[in-house]
Amino acid sequence: MGCAVQSALEAAQTYTTIEMKTVFVRAAHERSGLLRCEGTLLHSGTRVASSEANVFDREGRLIAYGSETCLITDLSSRV
Repeated sequence: MGCAVQSALEAAQTYTTIEMKTVFVRAAHERSGLLRCEGTLLHSGTRVASSEANVFDREGRLIAYGSETCLITDLSSRV
């Protein structure tokens, strides 16, 4: 989810997570195989960005999902 937010930022911007929720719907174990995560940027404003993500096992079954809200900071304005 953080990578989805990071992809929308300018070079002089950074972010910090201000809220995150993760829901696990089934256990991941060796038989789950390689896990795949798909993150989506929902909104990117001047101060706040939101994203969500889903995690799937090798059979395409949902393992977990979540959402994140981030505070965007402009590093060029810091002294």
